Amino acid sequence: MERVAEYDAASMPYEGIADFQARRVRGEASAQGLVVSSLHEIEAQDPRLNAFVRIDADGALAAAGRSDERQRRAAIRGPLDGIPLALKDNIDVAGLPTAAGIRA
Repeated sequence: MERVAEYDAASMPYEGIADFQARRVRGEASAQGLVVSSLHEIEAQDPRLNAFVRIDADGALAAAGRSDERQRRAAIRGPLDGIPLALKDNIDVAGLPTAAGIRA
């Protein structure tokens, strides 16, 4: 995974999704900031955990940017809009390979 912009982990102490969305409405947080924070945590923890097969950092940042734009227009799609997520490698995602954890 390529390195993403620096961030201050202490500046994003979210208690949960509702807390993040409330801070976002007040202009104190952004979906892109949350994605950057998440990418840094993955980068720091995954060498030990080995939980991720692939990370679509560019796709996640682009989707977060679109979500932040919807926030600015007061057109959020729902409480999970802007929340990064991880999917198992056996779930099809358009534009990404699906390997189900095997190399065959």
